[in-house]
Amino acid sequence: MFPLVQPPYIIVIILALFVVSLVPLLTRLLAWLTGKPLTSTAWVLSAVIVLVTLINTPDIYQSLFWRSGRQPLLYPLMLLPAILALLSDLAGLKRKGSAWGRLFLVFFLTLCAAAFHEVFAAAQVAFLASSLVVLLLYGRQAKRTVPLLMQGLLTAIAGAVAGLLIHILSPGTAERSSVLGSNFDLPRILYGTLYDSNLFLFAGNLNILTIGLFLLGAILVIRSSRLSRFGKKQGLLIWLGFPLVMYVAVLAAFAVGHYGISQTMPERTQIIPTFLAILGALIWGMLSGVEFLRWGPKVSKRTLQVVQVMALFIFGVAFVFHGYVMISRQESFEHYQRAVNVMVSSIDEARKAGAGHVVISQLPDNLSDVVSPGANQRNFVNACLDQLFGVEVAFD
Repeated sequence: MFPLVQPPYIIVIILALFVVSLVPLLTRLLAWLTGKPLTSTAWVLSAVIVLVTLINTPDIYQSLFWRSGRQPLLYPLMLLPAILALLSDLAGLKRKGSAWGRLFLVFFLTLCAAAFHEVFAAAQVAFLASSLVVLLLYGRQAKRTVPLLMQGLLTAIAGAVAGLLIHILSPGTAERSSVLGSNFDLPRILYGTLYDSNLFLFAGNLNILTIGLFLLGAILVIRSSRLSRFGKKQGLLIWLGFPLVMYVAVLAAFAVGHYGISQTMPERTQIIPTFLAILGALIWGMLSGVEFLRWGPKVSKRTLQVVQVMALFIFGVAFVFHGYVMISRQESFEHYQRAVNVMVSSIDEARKAGAGHVVISQLPDNLSDVVSPGANQRNFVNACLDQLFGVEVAFD
C-alpha cells in the first residue's frame, strides 16, 4: 500500500519515465523521415513534449499530485509511445514468424493502457481504428499492402476494445454513472463533444508553444531529410490523414465525459487529450516538413537556421515565463499548506481531548482548484474529515 504522503521525488521519477517512454518512438520516426539516427534530438524533443504537455494541462496539480488521478492518467500516456514504436517495427518486418512476440506485446500493452482509464481507452480505440482506415486507403493508393502492420493494428484494436469493455461492463462504472447522471442522449452527446473538442483544441491548445512545436518539427525535417520513401499521393494522404486521426481520438476522449457524466470531463483528465494534441502537433510538423520539401520553394540554409533559432528563443521565453509564474505562486501554496497543517493539528488535539465536535477557521482559497471543506454548506470533504478523524468538524 502506498503511503498517504508520497516523497516529492516520486513525481520526478514518473516524469523522467514519461520522457524516456517517448524516445524510442521519436527515434524511429526521425530515422524514417530523415534517414539519420538522431537519438540526441529525440531525447530533447521528448523532454519538450512532456514540458509543453504539463504547461498546457488545465489542472496540472490534480493530474500530477492527486495519486488516484496521476496513476490512471499518466501511466497509459507512457505506454502509448511504446505501442506505436512496436507498430512501426512491424511495418519494417518481412517475415511473419518474427512478429509473434511483438503482436503479443501490442495486445498486452493496449489492453493494459486501456484498463487504466476509460477516457484513454475510448481515445485509443478511436485512434487505432481511424489509423487502420488511413492504412487501408494508403494501400489502395500505393497498390501495395503492409500486412504485418495491418495485423498489428488489428491486434492493437482487439486489445484496446477489450480494455474498453472492462470499463463498460464494470459494476463500478454502472454505479458511478447512476450517481453522476449518465444518460444516452445522442444529439446532446454529439453537440457537447464537438463543442468541447473544438474549444479545447483551437482555444486551449492552439498557442505559441504548440505552434512552435509544429514549426520545430517541420524545420528539423526540412534541414535533415531527404524526400520520404512514399510517393506524392501517398505522402499527401498521410499528411492529411494524420491530423484527422488525432482529431477523432480527441473527440472520443471528450465523448466519454458527455456520455458517462453528462458534462465535460474533469480538467485533471484533460491531460490525456492534451498529450495527444501536443504529440500530434510535433509529428504533423515533421510530416509537413516532408511535404514542404516536395511542394514548397527552395529555402536557404541560413533562413532555416534563423527561423529555428527564433523558434527556440520563443520556447525559451515561454518556459522562463511559466517557470516565473510557478515560482511566484509558491508563497500562496506555502500559506495554504500552513493553514492545512493548523487545521489538522487542531482537529487532532480535539480528538485526543475526547471532544466529539470542533470548530476551526475556514481554509483560505487554494490555487489548485481543489474542493475545500464548506463552511456554510457541508460537502463531501466535510464528510471525509469527519470519517478520517472521528470528530464532527465545523468551520467558521
